Amino acid sequence: MADNTRFGVQLSDLPVELEFGEWGVLETVQALDLFDNAHTYFDQEDVQKAEQGRRAYIQAAWRYYDGHHRKPLVVKPGENDDNILLNYCRTIVDDSVAWLWGHPETGILQMQIDELGVPADVEASEIAEDATTTRLEAAIDLLNQVYRLSGGFPFFQRWGKNGTLAGHFFIKIVPQTGEIPARLVVLDPEMVSIMADPLDKTRALAYKIEWERVIKEPNGRKNTYLHRQLIVRLAGEQTEAWLVADFRAKKQVQRRKWELINGPFAWPWNWAPIVDGPNLVHGRQYWGLTDLEDITGINDAINFSASNTGRILKIHAHPKTVGTGFTAGELQDTSIDAFWTIPNAEARVQNLEMQSDLGAAQTFVESLRMAFWTVGRGLDMSVFRDKIGQVTNFALRVLAHRALTKNGDKRVLYGAALMTINQHLLEMAGFDGFITSIKWPDALPMDAKEVVFEQQFERTAGLVSKQTLAEERGRSWLVEQQRMEDEAQAGMNLGQFLVEQFDRGGSVDGDDDDEE
Repeated sequence: MADNTRFGVQLSDLPVELEFGEWGVLETVQALDLFDNAHTYFDQEDVQKAEQGRRAYIQAAWRYYDGHHRKPLVVKPGENDDNILLNYCRTIVDDSVAWLWGHPETGILQMQIDELGVPADVEASEIAEDATTTRLEAAIDLLNQVYRLSGGFPFFQRWGKNGTLAGHFFIKIVPQTGEIPARLVVLDPEMVSIMADPLDKTRALAYKIEWERVIKEPNGRKNTYLHRQLIVRLAGEQTEAWLVADFRAKKQVQRRKWELINGPFAWPWNWAPIVDGPNLVHGRQYWGLTDLEDITGINDAINFSASNTGRILKIHAHPKTVGTGFTAGELQDTSIDAFWTIPNAEARVQNLEMQSDLGAAQTFVESLRMAFWTVGRGLDMSVFRDKIGQVTNFALRVLAHRALTKNGDKRVLYGAALMTINQHLLEMAGFDGFITSIKWPDALPMDAKEVVFEQQFERTAGLVSKQTLAEERGRSWLVEQQRMEDEAQAGMNLGQFLVEQFDRGGSVDGDDDDEE
C-alpha cells in the first residue's frame, strides 16, 4: 500500500493542483518534491556550518556596532576599569547609511514615477490643472501609503543598517487585504539563507527563513521547534513561478522530520516575495561585503593604544616618591606642613615622573584612526576642524573620493532593489505601464553660493534651460513659471496704474493737488 503521507500531512487533505494564474498549474505532489529537495540541501552538514559561520560573523558585526568591543586591559577584582573603547564602527556605519538614503535634516531620497509614453511636462500639467486624481497621482499615493505602512523613513534606516552590517539585505513583500496591496518587512539576515544556482551564483533558486519558537505541548512539556519557511523557485519555459510553504521540526532531534504546518501555496506573481541584494559586491559569492571588512581589528588597536596611554597618564598623575641612602626609620616627620627630615646628608628623595609627554603614543593613535577611515572608505570630518569655510565643494569631493565611490557602489545595488520593489508593488495594485526612478540627495554638504554661481555660468553660456535649473534646485518649474507670470502681471498693473495717475494729474498716492 502506497504511503499517502508527506511531511506529516495526508495528501487527501491537500489540493490536487496549485494554480499559478497565467503560468498554469502544478500538481501538489510535484510541489512537495521541490520542497523535499530544498530541505535536503539546507540540512546538509556543510551548508549548516556555512550558515553558522555567517551568523557568527553578523553577530560579531552587531557587537562592534553596539559598542561591545574587546577590552584590551585586564581588570582585576576591586580595580577600576581603565579601558577606553572608542566606537568608530558605529560612526562609520551610521555615516554610510546617512550617505546612502540621506537624512531628514539635509534631504532624503525621492522616488519618481513616470508613465510610459507620456512626456514629463504633460504629466506635470495634468497633475497641476486637472482637479481629478490621475493614474500617475494614484500610483504615487499608493507607494507613499505602502512606505508609511512599512514604517516610513526608519524602514530605510533599518534596511541600510542590516545590509551594512550583514553584507546582504532581504526585503519581504507581505500581501495585505484592502486598498494597500502589501507592506515591506526588513528580514534579519541571520534568519535567511539561500540556495544559489551553481552555474550562476547571483541567481537564487530557493530562500529559507528559519527561527526558533518554544511551544507548550498538550502534556504540559515545553519543546523548542525550528520554524522554517521555504520559498522555492519553479522555472518554466516562458516565465518563472514560486512556491511557499511553512514547516517545523523539533530542534533537539539530530535527524529532523519536517512537518508541513501551512501551505503549500502558489505565489500568484512571476517574481519572488523576497527582494535581496549585496551591500557591496564580493565578486565570487552570492553574499555581499559589510562596511566593517578589515577595520574592526583597527578599532581594537585604537582601543588598545588609547587604553594604554590613559593608564600611563593615570599612574603618573600621582607620581611615586622614592628615597635612597636611608632607611624608613631615619625618616623624621615634623610639624611643619608634614615636612620630612633625614639625618643622612647623602640621602636623596625624588619623584618618579614621566620623561616625555607621550607624543609618540598620541601620533600612533592618530595614524591608526586615519587608517580606520582610509581602509573603511569613510570620511573623517575631524580633519576639517580647522578648515571649515575654506574648503571648496570641489576640494571636499576630492578628499571624500573613496567615501563617494563606496556610496555610489551602494546606491547602484540598493537603488536597483528599491526600483524592483516599486515595480512589484505597482503590479500588485494593477498599475501597468509605469516605471520608477530615484533622485538621490547629495551626500556631501554644498556651498550654496558656489552652486548658484556654477548654474548662473551654465545659463549665461546657454548650456542649460531655466526649467532644468529650477528642477536642480528642487523647485517645480510649472509652479515657479506661474508665479513669475503672476508677478509680471502685477508689475504691469502697477505700471499702468501709475501712468493713469500721471495722465490725470494726480499724485502716486491717489490724492489730487488742491487748486488755489
